[in-house]
Amino acid sequence: MFFKIISQAISDVWEMRGVLARALIVLFTLLIILNIVQVQLPGSPFSIIVVILTAGINTLFAVTVHRVVLLGPDAVPRWGLFKWTMRESLFLLHFLGLMLTMLPLGWIFPGPVSEPTLITGSLIAYVALCWLWGRLSLVFPAIAMDQKVSYLYSWEHTKGYGGLMFGVVIIFPIILSVFTTILNFLPLALKGPEPYYKYMAVVQVASNILITLTTVFVIATLSVAYKEICKEVYGEESPEPDEKVAPKNRKI
Repeated sequence: MFFKIISQAISDVWEMRGVLARALIVLFTLLIILNIVQVQLPGSPFSIIVVILTAGINTLFAVTVHRVVLLGPDAVPRWGLFKWTMRESLFLLHFLGLMLTMLPLGWIFPGPVSEPTLITGSLIAYVALCWLWGRLSLVFPAIAMDQKVSYLYSWEHTKGYGGLMFGVVIIFPIILSVFTTILNFLPLALKGPEPYYKYMAVVQVASNILITLTTVFVIATLSVAYKEICKEVYGEESPEPDEKVAPKNRKI
């Protein structure tokens, strides 16, 4: 099912490319501007404001992609979402909740580890955390579709799909990130350090564009995973907005 989901996500993004490009162009431009401001003003008091604005715009960005992929081109305004609602607040709060799960690992492994036992332990812990993220991430496309759900919804619906969600949420983004990494270091590898800094602005813009494209595909993949799992659970692409957990007489 993993490769089917990836293939369908690529197909959906390509089919909706015009709608997505128009709905995301303003948000993308704002993210570029905020990124430049953050680079130009490191350590500035404005950095906190930039971080908050970036989080908000990224939330609108993700909700837009989820809604277009799952509900079609008419699910968002022509030029994208700009109105903040309870839906976006729930989306962002659940994302921050996932980020908070990293804190225990920071306390247990506060710095670089060199002992083989600690290396193994930290690796197992991080894999377990990533698996947990996969199990809980189905909440995001559900919230984007205006369902009032929580992590429990995702946990119930991903029973038996832990490996699939690990691939969708962790493995696929890692594979895509390789291209961005190559782009960032390609000038340095080919020309040496001086040309890299000379063309750093160009590389940064190109990198931001590539990151945006990969982000769209990652979000779309999660949307398609949600759609496919709901087909298995409900026999349709998504439950009713007020249906928070899978029917008990169906295997999930």
